Amino acid sequence: MKEQEKQMFQTILQQEMDQKADRVAEQVIWGRIEAGLEVSKKKRKKGKKAFRLVPALALLLVVCLGLGGFGLQKFGLISPPMGTVGGTGDEGMDAPGEEKDSAGSLDGDPGDLGDGDFIFDDFFSESGTGDGKYESIIGSEDAVPETAPESTGSDEVASSSSTATDTNDVSSLLTAGRWNDNMHFSDWRSLIDGQERDWSGIRALWGIQPVKRLVVTVQNEKEKPVRNASVTLFSGEKILYAAKTDNKGVAYLFAGAISGKEKTADRVVISVGEEEKEIRLSKAEQKKSDHALLVTLNADSPAQKLDVMLMLDATGSMGDELSYLSKTLEDVMNRVVRQNGNLPTRLSVNFYRDTEDEYLVRSNPFTNRIKEACDILASEEAADGGDTPEAVDAALEDALKNHTWDEEATKILLLVLDAPPHEEAEVIKRMQEYSLLAAKMGVRIIPVLCSGGDTSCEYLMRSLAMMTGGEYVFLTDDSGIGGSHLKPTIGEYKVEKLNDLLVNLIGEYLQ
Repeated sequence: MKEQEKQMFQTILQQEMDQKADRVAEQVIWGRIEAGLEVSKKKRKKGKKAFRLVPALALLLVVCLGLGGFGLQKFGLISPPMGTVGGTGDEGMDAPGEEKDSAGSLDGDPGDLGDGDFIFDDFFSESGTGDGKYESIIGSEDAVPETAPESTGSDEVASSSSTATDTNDVSSLLTAGRWNDNMHFSDWRSLIDGQERDWSGIRALWGIQPVKRLVVTVQNEKEKPVRNASVTLFSGEKILYAAKTDNKGVAYLFAGAISGKEKTADRVVISVGEEEKEIRLSKAEQKKSDHALLVTLNADSPAQKLDVMLMLDATGSMGDELSYLSKTLEDVMNRVVRQNGNLPTRLSVNFYRDTEDEYLVRSNPFTNRIKEACDILASEEAADGGDTPEAVDAALEDALKNHTWDEEATKILLLVLDAPPHEEAEVIKRMQEYSLLAAKMGVRIIPVLCSGGDTSCEYLMRSLAMMTGGEYVFLTDDSGIGGSHLKPTIGEYKVEKLNDLLVNLIGEYLQ
């Protein structure tokens, strides 16, 4: 009896092992086939539809599975079964906070910033505040695998580690750098005031030139920073610029950032709720090119909340990196939610292409259901296009006017793109208008420039980031993924995994 029981047990065990091997084989083959296609894809010409091989892949899968899990290992088609990556115990939790799904228009007409009569000024002094924050260069990270296996996920929350991810995870493959021109303002002024033809011509083209600024820091009587305070710069009764303070109580104002009539700013008004203070600028202060003010108000910051919007270029030229970006941004949002406990967090995932494409902007409202938003992110494919410029202006219009941002939240807009907007007069005017509107609303624009980006796009994105208190992010060639990436005209910087960089960057706006 004991011998029969032993044989029966071995038979059952063998059957279970065979079934498990088949399941592992199916997962590994699918992951390798899909990731292999993504890695081998070259940058597709715009105008081509996404390439689909579903029937062929399905047939290949059936044939492979017919061999059985151990047979696949024998013929070298798969590696032995690997253990699955464990979660953090938080899977299944959406971001805390009340859900708001309805989109709506925003109060605040861009005309309030000057009705098209944009003004130059003659104040602020020439002094940089560079802090050397990113002054060391790190070489390429760990070697990138030939294929990128598709990460697994739980039923409720897309897979993501709450800590830095490893190189075997698709979400950790892209590499990037970051640069804050407000922290290196004297370098920025030297660059665009220099004799380089490319920069002077681009500056004139876009009519956006943030070269004279006022930095206002707002604190309360306990010397704690006041977040979300409204700061408005005037010339007489004319509004030159408006901004919101960040989590450190700092607002950046650039009178004369938009080409137009020159005037001198003479006062600044700071308000929080019913508390308001006006500061008159002296003649000496008016002449400075970079000036700082510290203001104390009897006020406190509102409760911390977070709104993150993803606005991605989904034209054909993004095909070499879009799938990687989707996994990376999914990982970023899951980690941000986990690392910030009960912080009410909402996410809006949006895509844009160009005129005469399948769609201009594919828009989705803010939601605290992070898993559902990430599902939308993963479902999009790169297609259409036809020329280099894309509808960036339409993307910003939708982002700022067609969504209901939480007035009290920290507001971050990740603008992922590889091409500038069209160089038409009406488009340029809208880009100027939306840069001012984003600053007024307190929406921090963080551009992420992908492969194929040019110097014109770099200049425009760095200007938008600086004017809104954001930061410029750019992909690098260190990952070996996608086409060639533009080397930015900046100082020394650190190469990081894109997902880790963005998690840290968003975290800095919440500290």
